[in-house]
Amino acid sequence: TVGAKEYGLHFAADAAPSNTAKGISGGVGMLNGGAIDTISSRQHLASSDMHKAEITAAATVMHRVVPARGLLQEARVPQERATPVWIDSSSTIFVATNRSAPKKSTWVRRKTEELNECYEQGESDPQKIDECDNFSDPQTKYLVGKVWMRHLHYTHNLEGDAPERDEPNKKN
Repeated sequence: TVGAKEYGLHFAADAAPSNTAKGISGGVGMLNGGAIDTISSRQHLASSDMHKAEITAAATVMHRVVPARGLLQEARVPQERATPVWIDSSSTIFVATNRSAPKKSTWVRRKTEELNECYEQGESDPQKIDECDNFSDPQTKYLVGKVWMRHLHYTHNLEGDAPERDEPNKKN
């Protein structure tokens, strides 16, 4: 958002699947305007679809949210509200906040259990973010220079407004 920044603890998660190999989980943890944790790791299993890759990435980030909150608590910085976790996949947010959402796959159910527990215990608050604003994108894929600079502007807490985001071409 132009002119606005979140200075509390917050994270973003994203995934980049691959047709030929395992996908990439990416994430960024932010505190006081700066990146305190970056994640760019190969997923341990090849995902059959984008939804499973996004769930894996979100679960990877959740494993970083809980220790960061604990460290802040030990430093006498109370964590009274759930930590926002920005995710660009609506279906991942749905399964993270609804225990009955995953139906058939045992693997998906196990992964979403981690997301459900963090949500239900007040550790995380999964929220939707547009893909073009997801500041964890540089951890998962190559970006064009303008988009990369926009995300870098946010994660490095640079002064001024971030470069304009590219709007998709609208048909008249």
